[in-house]
Formats: sequence, structure tokens, C-alpha cells
Amino acid sequence: MPSAPNLQSVAERIELLVDELSALGDGRGGAREKANELVQLLMRFYGDGLARVLEIVDEESSEDARRLFGKFESDPLVASLLILHDLHPVSAEVRVAGALERARAELETPLTLVEVANGVARVRAEPALSLNGDGRHASAKLRKAIEQAIEAVAPEIESVEIDGLWEEAPALVQLARAPV
Repeated sequence: MPSAPNLQSVAERIELLVDELSALGDGRGGAREKANELVQLLMRFYGDGLARVLEIVDEESSEDARRLFGKFESDPLVASLLILHDLHPVSAEVRVAGALERARAELETPLTLVEVANGVARVRAEPALSLNGDGRHASAKLRKAIEQAIEAVAPEIESVEIDGLWEEAPALVQLARAPV
């Protein structure tokens, strides 16, 4: 079985190849369309296979099924495949809430999940309880840590909105008189 770093490089390579296929011109005898159709058919084929595996597991005793589903959820490769095919047995909202619970302890900052809707996770942070020194720098680090925690468990989340963090103020522009 490939290691986690290898999985990341494989995923990045797949994404790069799909992007390259999308960029192909139409003058290749329909190669781009055929390649895209092939990728879509393979995705559907493997997705249907994974769905059937889950159905078979679900037919087992509830204790055995729960144990296996727990292993699927905690395995990064299997979990990512289940998410990719919209088959993960745990909702994105529950996964994000769990990630925030773990991040809350690690970051020593109160974090509250406001909602997960339309691919956006809204989080409320109370960093004032734990910020020492430069609030902007700490807020940027906190933002990155929260986003990474959420991305690790719910890559289908397209954006993370965090209330309560120091927002970077727009740069001030100094206006001067034009020379006469």
C-alpha cells in the first residue's frame, strides 16, 4: 500500500494530468473529449465498486459493520476515496466539527463551528484568549492551522470563513499634491 506522502504525490500528479488534458486543443481528433470521458467512466466504475463494497459491509452484523466503517473513516486513502465518490458515512459537518475539536485543544483557542453549507465552513474563533504579542501574526498562523485541519478531514470544503480573527487592514495609500 502506498504511503501517505506517496498518495499526496499521486493525487497531485492526477490533478496535473487532468489539467493538461483539459488544456489540449480540439485539433487532436477529439483526444481531449475521449480522455475526459475515459476519466469519468473510470471514476464512475470505481465509485460504483466502492458503493457495492460498502453495501456488502453494511449487510454484516451491525457491530462488525461499525468496526469496519470506523477503519474506513480513519484510513486516509479509503476516507479520501469515499469523499471523492460522495460515499463517506460521516457528513462533512461532523468531520469538520471533530477537526475543530482536535484543533481547539492543540491551538488552545476556543473554536466553534457555525455551519457547513454550500462548500463553505464557517468557524468562530476567540483567539484573544491565547494570543501573545503580534495579533496579526498569530491570527495568520491560527487561520492557516484551522484551514489545514479542516482540509485534512473534508477536502470537499471549498472555503473556510473564520470570524474573530485579526483581519489584515488594506494598505494605506498616501496621496501627495502633484507638482505645479
